[in-house]
Amino acid sequence: TYNSKRPAHFYLLFAILVVYPPFNRLIHRSYLYLQQSIMDSSEMEEISKHYLPIDSILKGQDYQYRILKVLGEGTFGITYLAKAKVSVDGKLGHLYTEIDVAIKEFFMKEMNTRTGTAVDSGSQSGMFHSYRNKFRKEAMNLSRMQHAGIVKVLEVFEQNNTSYIVMEFMNGGSLDDYILRK
Repeated sequence: TYNSKRPAHFYLLFAILVVYPPFNRLIHRSYLYLQQSIMDSSEMEEISKHYLPIDSILKGQDYQYRILKVLGEGTFGITYLAKAKVSVDGKLGHLYTEIDVAIKEFFMKEMNTRTGTAVDSGSQSGMFHSYRNKFRKEAMNLSRMQHAGIVKVLEVFEQNNTSYIVMEFMNGGSLDDYILRK
């Protein structure tokens, strides 16, 4: 709600934090932490039913990912920490290793349910598909941005009746943690 006592830059900052994907991811983490601190275990168990199970395997177009934990969630998605198996070629040899990545799953918690790992869109599948296309466009737009403060997108793919964006994982805590440190 607009409040004339707040300066205009407050609303601009708010819009950037809510809409801009890298900050959005950090806000989701803070939101999840807040949820966990005020809910009892039965409420958290009910909420966790819509998360992918830990150790789930996602197969992207280029890489395979193993889900490690939930980083946060928002209106349009759940963000996970995952491990990606990658290969590295050197002059003298080849090795396989794992790197941490953040995976954002398109999941509208007000509209979707989950059966196993599959996302169900229910009776509002038209709206679900429309927003999922926008989600994929977000990944494509973000992948074209090149700046040290913007996360890099590795790939976008479909599995489990939904879409996933794989991004570099930027360790360092939530936006709340960052603000408190400053």
